[in-house]
Amino acid sequence: MKPGSSLARRARVRARALRLRLRAAQAPWVAGFERRMAADADGVVIGSSAPGEHGRPRILLSVVRASTASDLARVTARLAGAGSPAGPTHDVVVVTVVAPDAAVAAESPPEALPQALPALGQALARLEAEGIAAGWVVRAASDVGAALRREARHQRAGLMVMGWTRAEAHALARAAEARDAITTAQADARTDGEAAELAVLPASLGAVLQFPPADVLIVGGPAPRVPLRRPLVLLGSGRDDRVALDHAVALAGDPSGAGVAVLTVVPPDAPRGAALSAEHRARRVLEDAGLGAAAVRVVAATSRAEGVQAVLGEGGFDAVVMAAAAETVIKRQLFGGTQLEVSQRAEVPVLVLRPRAPGFRYVLQRVWSLLYDHLPKITPAQQTSIQAVIGDATRPNKDYFVMIGLSAGIAALGLVQSSPAVIIGAMLVAPLMSAIIAVALGIVE
Repeated sequence: MKPGSSLARRARVRARALRLRLRAAQAPWVAGFERRMAADADGVVIGSSAPGEHGRPRILLSVVRASTASDLARVTARLAGAGSPAGPTHDVVVVTVVAPDAAVAAESPPEALPQALPALGQALARLEAEGIAAGWVVRAASDVGAALRREARHQRAGLMVMGWTRAEAHALARAAEARDAITTAQADARTDGEAAELAVLPASLGAVLQFPPADVLIVGGPAPRVPLRRPLVLLGSGRDDRVALDHAVALAGDPSGAGVAVLTVVPPDAPRGAALSAEHRARRVLEDAGLGAAAVRVVAATSRAEGVQAVLGEGGFDAVVMAAAAETVIKRQLFGGTQLEVSQRAEVPVLVLRPRAPGFRYVLQRVWSLLYDHLPKITPAQQTSIQAVIGDATRPNKDYFVMIGLSAGIAALGLVQSSPAVIIGAMLVAPLMSAIIAVALGIVE
């Protein structure tokens, strides 16, 4: 069966449909598991209005700042099917989380909350202008991330839309640099207060992305102008590429994919034929999605972020859409290095999609997180001390050579006597354990 044959295409489509059915079947018990894992500080609802019972999937729009609420609402309306001949395909619920001691929570009647909260009011007004009759919810909670996750579970949302400013992107980059720098020998010069400040992330965004209750679309950079004329979709995150591609097509508004371009980056020193193979894989993704009119770009660059910047430098693209980095149960990433670098450097809107993990993997991630939280932790100063001790123990000196000579003599005696016990004793005397520990430490870092 050839990879490009119609039979192979039908097999891939059926496999994807099977994965979706399995995810839908796992959803109820995963939701029950999440409810039992939920924190007590989920907050309380102080006002709400339902979008109506249409039986359609729901999109949850989180708004915080009035300056970005209207732009996020415009993107959400497009994803909900605004302007399509068949009418809206999704219901939209706008959620805002306020502090428990906020004056609006105590002084405003529930029906006046959209007027009292500028971000909520602007989002609802934009959605109404786009032809979407949205509902809204206002929660009072100290933990914004837990409140958003709780509301997404309550609404059974399939997609969450959140904003991400350029300042937050730089904060995330500084946090990554701090985590790297804090393990170096110069970490003792950095105060705990500086490390904590550099490691601060947007609380709501980080908490939601850590265990996303639905697919999460993060809209960052300049305000996107929807419908998008020419979005650039970066491939390379595995099966999540298809989800990112579907959202790009929805925002472009052309089911044929006209105007959409997909990008694959290959290393400059890749073997001959790597570019053709990458182009073939990209066209297979487009074929499975039924997007025959989409364009394929293959560029050679030292990194995927550099490849994106090179293509954006040519001009003509008005947004970048990409999936978050692939992850396993233990190797967790909120976005990924490429996604973060593109979000920092691009002069066009950047939309990063973080799909929710399948049910079984999601449960494993939560269990692993609980176990990890109970493991003993060491401070940055302790990390530096351990590195210094292990480093000193691995440097050859007089004691090292004396112990090696004694170990070699004992091992030779054990071989002459054919005594396994003596040979094992030579192994214990040999000063190699520090070197093995140093290798393990280097691998972990």
